[in-house]
Amino acid sequence: MALIPKQSSYVRTFLMVMNSDHLTAATGATVTVLIAKTGGTFASAGGTVAEMSSGWYKISLNTADTISVGDLTYHCIASNCDPTDFSDEVVAFDPTNSTSLGLSNLDTTISSRLASASTSANFNLLSINSNGAVDIWKLNGSVINNLKSGRFDVDGSAVATTAGTVNDKTGYSLASGQLFVKKNTQLNNLAFVMNDSTNHQPKTGLTVAPLYSIDGGAFSATSSAVVEMTSGWYKINLAASELNGTAINLHFSATAADDRNMTIITQA
Repeated sequence: MALIPKQSSYVRTFLMVMNSDHLTAATGATVTVLIAKTGGTFASAGGTVAEMSSGWYKISLNTADTISVGDLTYHCIASNCDPTDFSDEVVAFDPTNSTSLGLSNLDTTISSRLASASTSANFNLLSINSNGAVDIWKLNGSVINNLKSGRFDVDGSAVATTAGTVNDKTGYSLASGQLFVKKNTQLNNLAFVMNDSTNHQPKTGLTVAPLYSIDGGAFSATSSAVVEMTSGWYKINLAASELNGTAINLHFSATAADDRNMTIITQA
């Protein structure tokens, strides 16, 4: 497919072959070229057809043949020959013009476009890498190590990177019932599952003995008893004194049941 400038004279070449074997080049044929512009009806081309050699012919399209931008379709026929069909594209620019492609709004130096271009005052501080992209890790050619007020420091000057102490802790204190278990604060309804020691499935009807240990100390019995919930689930209330440490280790045991062990890390 060729790109043909709109309303230009253009010489288009094509091959004709004999219909006897569909391979042999057809010489000495009288070829008629029909063209259709942008999907329209086929009609005889205005330009002249001439034989070149070895089965090759040419149609010298005139400006009327190339007046419409879009597909230009050919149907070339001759006696004892296979028809030759192909399509070109008529375009609104000149692909043979190496400087401006024949576009009226684009001059050789592109000055008509540069005149309205502008950059910010700090644009020259940006570093462009070998791929033509802005290197976000560099500013004015130097590696950026600092942030200022949540953005890059546009003048590249050194900025302290150590965050200051947050003195206002309002709204950040933790109480019982929040995401973390709070140290030395009662925790109610801590739930856990007890499993059968034979089939290791949740087991109901157990009398569970609860023990606790604070920060690796000796185990002691909890002040509250374990209460059965349902489907092998049990729960216990832990007193503040039983959570007065960082690592609280719990041990639950019952006859014919697997022991249940867990560790709670408290938040001061």
